[in-house]
Amino acid sequence: MMQWPFVRRSTHLAVQRENYVLRDALKEANRELLKHRRLIGGIRSGSVDVVGILNKMTKQEADS
Repeated sequence: MMQWPFVRRSTHLAVQRENYVLRDALKEANRELLKHRRLIGGIRSGSVDVVGILNKMTKQEADS
């Protein structure tokens, strides 16, 4: 494994901060993906009322 022997501390801290931001964004994206997968699974099984969800979505679009 190649080591970076001479990286400035400021560069290292900037990369570390960026990694934290990207990790948080990835966690949030995974949460959203899981929510949508559960919704699709509920729609497929029939346990989720599709009409109510579509009405809510169209209402949100109209408000925007």
